[in-house]
Amino acid sequence: MAHHAGPLIAGVILLSLSPGCGPGEGAGPPGAERTLVVEPQSFEVTLGFTGRIGPGEHAELLAPFDGVITAVHAGFGDRVMEGEPLVSLNPFELERERVEAEAALLRAQAEAGQLLAWADGLEMSRARRDVASAEAALADLERRLGETESLLERGLVPRIEFEGLVQRRGDLRRQRAQAREQLEATRQRGEGARRRIALLELDLARERLDRIEADLARAVLRAPVAGVVVRPPGKEAETGPELRAGAYVTRGRSLLLIARPDGLNVSFQLDEADVNALAPGAPVRVTGPGFPGVVLSGSLTRISGQAEPGSSGQNAAFAAVARLDPPPQAGSSAVRIGMTADIQVVVFHSDAALVIPSEAVEGAPSDAWVRVRAAPGAPVRRVRVELEAVGPNRVALRSGVSAGDTVVWRARE
Repeated sequence: MAHHAGPLIAGVILLSLSPGCGPGEGAGPPGAERTLVVEPQSFEVTLGFTGRIGPGEHAELLAPFDGVITAVHAGFGDRVMEGEPLVSLNPFELERERVEAEAALLRAQAEAGQLLAWADGLEMSRARRDVASAEAALADLERRLGETESLLERGLVPRIEFEGLVQRRGDLRRQRAQAREQLEATRQRGEGARRRIALLELDLARERLDRIEADLARAVLRAPVAGVVVRPPGKEAETGPELRAGAYVTRGRSLLLIARPDGLNVSFQLDEADVNALAPGAPVRVTGPGFPGVVLSGSLTRISGQAEPGSSGQNAAFAAVARLDPPPQAGSSAVRIGMTADIQVVVFHSDAALVIPSEAVEGAPSDAWVRVRAAPGAPVRRVRVELEAVGPNRVALRSGVSAGDTVVWRARE
């Protein structure tokens, strides 16, 4: 039965709760006066749930590439050691990708190398030769033009020959200018954006090949830590291909988990009436039919902020997870992932609570009061109290009465 702490009490306290007789509590037939001397005592309120043991600390193994499983070396539930092979994949398709990546890298290296050595490359050498040839031809023509001009002045050559050389000089000057422009254009082609693009493509090609080779090195998946092989969570484990030889898996698919046996979780669901009664950090105790005599301790770590899809019944359900401490040595081999668990979440605990029977409380939670007698024979007075926690038949008080006070009430019919 789930019991709630003081802030969780709703509505008027019903005095028809089953009466319980504690130390110093008077007994008598219905309607008779009963008394209880209030003394500090241990008091605890818990909420009970049913859940399942699951992996806590774990390592997830993903398929490194698209491929076919060639061998499965360990089954779900097996204990494995670190480095032990678990699943082998056929890297045939990845090998083809590696060849293509290597060819792309070689092309990128050739292109980048050509641009890095552009200043001394073939195209720059050809452009420089064209400039040198144009300058040499112009220099030779300038020499001939000078000689012809001297002969013209002495009347030894016709003017038309001299004018032809002048026209030829203009052509050679234009050719030299074009050669120089071509040299500058060739130089610019080996610099700036084109060179940057070539270097980026080289980096990308090298990175792709490195990634493929790293994936190939993981064609045999090994256990990264020692632990228990368990199924991955979620729908993928239910609807995806079976983990067996011959099955085709896609890159990034979760194949299995390696759960540490000393770091387990327990998962369960909360009704919407209980979800606000609990908070992360609350202590939990876990028992189960599969590990009789073993009591696991831990603490609540997570409560979902959204109801589970497809919650059945009238009330919504919220997922909760508690982290378990390492089991005692005697029971460590008995606790297995997937076992049913009975969970007690401690809502309230005090070693020195002022506790009275719930039927001694009258009124509503926001305006509760009890009848108190300060001493034997003294008149009974009504005292307003503040509730701290409520159990199935007892109530812990935060204020209103003190240790040694006698609470008086009449048994219910």
